[in-house]
Amino acid sequence: MTHPIAHRYGCILISRLLTLHYGELVKLDLDKIFETMPDFNIDHNGLLEFCYRVKTPQVYDPKDLEQDTVGARIYRSLISHFLDYQDIPDAVLLESIRLSLQCLLGRCQLTRTLNQRLGRVLQKTVKGKLDNADQENLYACISLLRHLFAGSTAGKLSGVENRVTVTISQIISLQDIHERLLLECFGCLRNLITKCDSAKRLVLDWKQYKKPCISILDSIRRMYQDSSQSSQVFCTIMEVLKLLVLEKTTRATLFKININAELLLVLERLFQNKETTRSRAIIGYFINATYTTDGQLAIMRIDARENKIHILANENMICILRQICTSDSLRLIAKATTLVRVLLCKSEKAKFSLKQSSFGITATELQDRLCTKYPGYISKMTKEASNGNELHIANNFTGALPEEEKRLLSEALNNAVYISRHLQSYSRKAGH
Repeated sequence: MTHPIAHRYGCILISRLLTLHYGELVKLDLDKIFETMPDFNIDHNGLLEFCYRVKTPQVYDPKDLEQDTVGARIYRSLISHFLDYQDIPDAVLLESIRLSLQCLLGRCQLTRTLNQRLGRVLQKTVKGKLDNADQENLYACISLLRHLFAGSTAGKLSGVENRVTVTISQIISLQDIHERLLLECFGCLRNLITKCDSAKRLVLDWKQYKKPCISILDSIRRMYQDSSQSSQVFCTIMEVLKLLVLEKTTRATLFKININAELLLVLERLFQNKETTRSRAIIGYFINATYTTDGQLAIMRIDARENKIHILANENMICILRQICTSDSLRLIAKATTLVRVLLCKSEKAKFSLKQSSFGITATELQDRLCTKYPGYISKMTKEASNGNELHIANNFTGALPEEEKRLLSEALNNAVYISRHLQSYSRKAGH
């Protein structure tokens, strides 16, 4: 039996070789090794035990093993290690295995087979709840799909063609689902829709979901309103929404079903309960809602209205942003002021709305409050702001301040100065 250390370094070496080759950094002719791979039916050559996660000891015919190619053995070993090493505290090893699988699974047509396997396991839900072994089986297949989608554009398109979204919706709507499986499902979904607009549109295509199956978006809406969900699940859900809102069609759908109002109500509750991490995740969604698909700040029209002013149309939005700016949480203040700064960019209607609500005064008061709390900034701020430059940590700042807090403080101050200056400029131009 090979020593565990040899396993570890072998996985790391393979990962680096595959990353170099499939990243087209170095031509290593590795395709010759894998060109005689078997047909990747999950039930072929014992792969069932690895992908389907059967708990019985694995027994192979020595003749089958002798006939295996090097490529087949590498695939089998990687999948075995991936499933067996999930809980070990070795981030380097796990990342190496994941990178290898992303490189290799991306060139296999496994989507349909894995989706069918998931469907067979889910058929048991008709008779009752899934046991732990069934959930492990689901986890194994979803994990492989997640890595497949991360490593292949063709894999994403195959996922769209085979309606993997329906399967994911069935899994996340299960009762008593393990959080580990739930996170893996959303991770798989995130990889599927990243830089794939057809997959994003498919997620919001209600016609594909047949009763009693509910849509992915309906499950997401139920989860982010459920205060019992963990912060990790909540933030993962918001990452999915942040990707969906980047695409023009899905953005329009999200706006039409009034998801912004729902999230704003959740944000108000989270802020009152001082749940900073979740609050930042929701603000991140609103920031993404002002972007185009390439991530650049821009104005987009939905139902003949700018999406930025659409976000501000709810009077509670500016109210909650002002409340956050008066709080003591630098993490929230930095995120909220970034949202306001983004809204101001190239949007006269947003400037008018924020000016009418006296947000410029709020920004000035925030600036003064932060400078009073961190006096080392005062002389630096006056000099830099007068020249229209970005603010930086003052060299004469006294007192120990963590690097993360320094970054947040600079971000919040820069944003406050920017907001105040632009709203004052707008007032002068408008003659107010």
